[in-house]
Amino acid sequence: MVQKTKKIKMLFEGSVLSHYLKKDGLRSGIYFITYNILKKLAVYEDIDITVSLSYNKNFLVSEIDLLKKDEIIPKNCKVEFSGNKFTDFLVNSIRKNEKNKNDNLIKKVIRFIAYKILYIYYTVSLNLTKSDYDVYFSTYNQIPNNILHNKKILSYQIIHDLIPIVLKEFYKKNKLKRKDFEKVLYTLDNNRKYFAVSEYTKQDMIKYLKIEDKNIIVMQLGANEDIQKVDNSTSIDKVKEKYHIKQNYAFSLCTLEPRKNLSFAIRNFIDFLKIHPDADIALVLSGGCWNNYNFIPDINPEYKNKIIITGYVDDSDLSALYSGAEFFVFPSLYEGFGMPVLEAMQCGCPVITSNISSLPEVIGDCGIMINPALDYEMIKAYEKMYYDKNFRDDCAKKGLERAKKLNLDIGIKTVYEQIHKDLNNETAI
Repeated sequence: MVQKTKKIKMLFEGSVLSHYLKKDGLRSGIYFITYNILKKLAVYEDIDITVSLSYNKNFLVSEIDLLKKDEIIPKNCKVEFSGNKFTDFLVNSIRKNEKNKNDNLIKKVIRFIAYKILYIYYTVSLNLTKSDYDVYFSTYNQIPNNILHNKKILSYQIIHDLIPIVLKEFYKKNKLKRKDFEKVLYTLDNNRKYFAVSEYTKQDMIKYLKIEDKNIIVMQLGANEDIQKVDNSTSIDKVKEKYHIKQNYAFSLCTLEPRKNLSFAIRNFIDFLKIHPDADIALVLSGGCWNNYNFIPDINPEYKNKIIITGYVDDSDLSALYSGAEFFVFPSLYEGFGMPVLEAMQCGCPVITSNISSLPEVIGDCGIMINPALDYEMIKAYEKMYYDKNFRDDCAKKGLERAKKLNLDIGIKTVYEQIHKDLNNETAI
């Protein structure tokens, strides 16, 4: 039992924070959620946080200084990282021999050996982590064995979704991602509590993992606070010029995972234009890890200028892109939460999204929900959003109000109160 006057010593698993150093699809949902949760937990004076970075095997010791300098890791947090000059040497070897299609055998061997040594080193170091903590908190990665088996430490994990279980067909080719997810699943049981990011995710955990209702707490997520409505038309015009957007546009932001259903959005947008040749609007597609465009349906040359692909966009440009759009398009087949929908609402951008998984929890009555398998529903949604300005304005207004209520402060308060309850009123598991 921890006395109320004693500071809570928390080990916070923050390896995904190293994605701050990248400009690709890794610097997206989980990264921003982890960054914002840590920032808000660090405000509580009765929690002493140490951030563990040892899950990232491709990270240099020197890069910790940058995370601290830019306050990705708050100044009042300590850092635990098992890296040293030897691991830096291995990481630099991997980076120097970076993977590409024309790699020779020597480069492949160097990378393979370096990865294997790093994997073994960090796996051992994770399980040798000192156990003088009260709480271990992970926003994504698996909880180390020595923490799981230590009855003096309360361990908590956030579960975002069960996509590799629910949508197995989308992960047949991505064995690595499924394997990483399964590592997390193997540690789940009814001897500890978990935070789910939506009621839908909670019900999936009960259904597929047989976790008891009492052991799953739904925590409210919130959009990145840096993403806000931009009213300055000059700022919007500058961003449009940067990404070669010369007309009114609908906006879509996602990765190229098949479950994002992007080809469905594109196909029906083209069909909408065919039905309404007077419609003066383009579809802007943005997102990380866009290394090929094979997902795009064959498009008649007549409509190619109506599909604008930006790929990755800078964080600082997102608010203007959302705010300048006529509406946002997100017909995903499954979301644990659906952060882009909330970001769009926070910028006063009307939304078309799916009527399944967690998305109805996010959007409420602030936009249009469609069946993401029915073309005619998507086309009708495009028509309604494009031609009915009063409806768009109403959605924008409702979205801004709803976004104020869906904020991370509520979720962090839930986490904080649950930790105190478990530490002070119950026997630590």
